[in-house]
Amino acid sequence: MKTEKTYIWANEWICEDGGCDDRVYSDGVRALDLPSAVKDKFGRTRELALIVDVHEDGELVEQQWAYVKDGDIPSHFEVGLPVPGRFQAELHKYFENKI
Repeated sequence: MKTEKTYIWANEWICEDGGCDDRVYSDGVRALDLPSAVKDKFGRTRELALIVDVHEDGELVEQQWAYVKDGDIPSHFEVGLPVPGRFQAELHKYFENKI
C-alpha cells in the first residue's frame, strides 16, 4: 500500500455558529490573508489553516487541519499527524513580511 501526503494552505470564513461558510486554497501561505477576529459584513471571522490530505493507493483516506493561532502553527494537526517544519518556517517568513 502506497501512502502519500499533500499539504495546502487555506483561508476559512467562519460563521457565528462555528461552521465554515467559505474556503480559499493556496499552495503558498503568501497568497492568503492573515487570520482576523474582526467580523466581515456577513458576520464571519477569518481563519488561516494548513490542511493535510492522506492518500492510500491514490484514494483520499484522511484529512486533518492545523489552525494558525497567535502567529504560530501547532506542531501537530488536529488528529495527531506532525506538521512538517518547513510550513512553520514559511509561516514565520509570511508574518515577518506582513507585519
